[in-house]
Amino acid sequence: MEKTTCQQINTKPMAFKNLSFARCIYFSNEQYNKNKIHIPSQSLYIEKTAFLTNIESVINTTIDEIYIRLNRYNTNPNVPILIPAPIFVLMGRKLEHDKNILEGEYFEHKPWENTKIGNTEVKPIPYQNLNKEMKQKRHNLAIVDYINGYLNSGLESKKDKNNYDISLINSYKFKGNFKIGIYVPFLTKRYKYVSNFKDILNSGAFFYTLIKSATFLNIKKMTNVNINELKTRLKKGGLSDTNINIIIELILRSERNKYPLFDDLMNLCYDGGCVSEIGEDIEKLVPQYTEDENKNNELTDNFAPFIPNKCLSKTNGYLCNVRYSKNENKSVDDFLKTFAMDDIRTNLSKYTELYDKIRRNENVNDNYKEIDKYKSPIDLIISIVNRYIKDGYSNNLNDGERNGIRLNHYSKEYTENILKELSLLQKLYPGIPEMVMSLYRYKSENNINKIIIMPWGERLLSFSNILNMSETLKVSKSIYSFNNKYALTINEQGLIYVYENEHPSKQVKYYINQNPFKEKVLGLILELVGLQIEIIDKNNNNNYREIEGIPSLLNNNCKDCSTPYSLIIDDEGYIQIYGNSFYKSTNEKLNDFISNKIKEQDLRRNISNTKELTGMGEAGTGTGMGGAGMGGVKIGSDKYTYCSSTSSYLGCYDK
Repeated sequence: MEKTTCQQINTKPMAFKNLSFARCIYFSNEQYNKNKIHIPSQSLYIEKTAFLTNIESVINTTIDEIYIRLNRYNTNPNVPILIPAPIFVLMGRKLEHDKNILEGEYFEHKPWENTKIGNTEVKPIPYQNLNKEMKQKRHNLAIVDYINGYLNSGLESKKDKNNYDISLINSYKFKGNFKIGIYVPFLTKRYKYVSNFKDILNSGAFFYTLIKSATFLNIKKMTNVNINELKTRLKKGGLSDTNINIIIELILRSERNKYPLFDDLMNLCYDGGCVSEIGEDIEKLVPQYTEDENKNNELTDNFAPFIPNKCLSKTNGYLCNVRYSKNENKSVDDFLKTFAMDDIRTNLSKYTELYDKIRRNENVNDNYKEIDKYKSPIDLIISIVNRYIKDGYSNNLNDGERNGIRLNHYSKEYTENILKELSLLQKLYPGIPEMVMSLYRYKSENNINKIIIMPWGERLLSFSNILNMSETLKVSKSIYSFNNKYALTINEQGLIYVYENEHPSKQVKYYINQNPFKEKVLGLILELVGLQIEIIDKNNNNNYREIEGIPSLLNNNCKDCSTPYSLIIDDEGYIQIYGNSFYKSTNEKLNDFISNKIKEQDLRRNISNTKELTGMGEAGTGTGMGGAGMGGVKIGSDKYTYCSSTSSYLGCYDK
């Protein structure tokens, strides 16, 4: 689980028999640990811990537990309640605390007769528990006990505990555990079905965002090149498009090598991800981004070496370019334990002596001047640690020793590039990706006795798939079928039609309204009385117009149907109405109306094609959105022919 060498990039994620990989997910510490945005507010989320070898069985057992819970109060056991698909699994290896360099270390507390810090009395280690070396020294306190005492003394600041936990004092490693989150988007936390499309959208929005949006640090391979600006400059130089494209590709290839984090995170994701209960010390780790390249270089030099100790320290880039850049490199904790500990002990003794003098209102001489600037013993220890890291690493592999310290080594190029990229990420995104996880879909087909596929399949719905009751589909906007093959729209003249979304010319399948309006059209609205066109009337008021010929009642008033109603476009392009709890409640008259409209459109298309072939006039929207789209339209006297507003065909007139 824990890499101990520099390894090659993985090309495939971990595979499981019951899971299908979806994508890698990245969170900042703020998002994951503080705001917990990976936990949905609406739908069912169950968290588990498992070893790699039993991940599949833990997930299967959890599915069984959900099924049992769903059917606990089912009064009809012959018709079991099934778990609605899809089911998602988000997982990552747990990065757990391994060592603290202060463990097992002691210092001489001065004065010995008073080891009280604020409200806390720090008890010395019993004599019998001291090792031989410590028994030869008097008045020693365990450093960890002293720090814990300080953190409960009432003297500590709000930042002290966090600074202590995130600092290089602590080291972390993978110990075999995976953190697993199991999501059922269309079940509530009370194990009830999410009951209508409106709530489905609210619940699904989280998962849609999780998979699609940059909100969750959906970072891509980065480059700092402005492509359009570069093309303009190259064109001014008289280069051909072919040569321009070659030059841009070469520049981008070079630029991408400067931004290694994307590949690092993908590799870490494929390795099993990384989740920590605490984030990196970003403030000390990463400089603020600046547009000034010279300033950037100066900042990265000041912040080098790049030494994270949480998930960023588990990336292949760090392992190859810092941790194992030279085989003789000591681990960070071993390095600090070996070289920094004497300074920590000595300075802690001075710190406690200074604290006692201040408590007694005694004069403080220059011997304590350096110590006096630290607000807490934690600040003091961290400053010593940071100094040894800064002085104890070299980017020159020929440097062997400095001031009696055998140096660790790191890659200057990698450090500069990764610090610049992280600083840029911090500016562009809501944080730096510190948690790396893999998102999988549970294979419902393997458990069909306990899982049901919803009317829309296992797709994630968005607001572009549904028109809810009392909502307006605004002019020039569309709602799409779940399979994305069809879409319903209304144009600025009030023409309403369903078109073939994947057709090159967006061919119209049928019209719902073929009579243009003279008033300003705002959109299409779904109400209990049916579909209506929202307009601005001559008195400048919002008003509504009926659609000629369409049934006034879209739903069939079935016994179990109730509001809120929702409109969808099914995978065949038909308008369908659903009531609460997903009862399909489309009025058969609406289906008949649409069937007739499809036949009309087929006839209209044939007439238009005939006229085009015989030279009688130009074909209109029978073959696409063209004239019936967002521009002007003329409608033939037979109401079956549409032409563009510039048509000279005498059979068309302005409506």
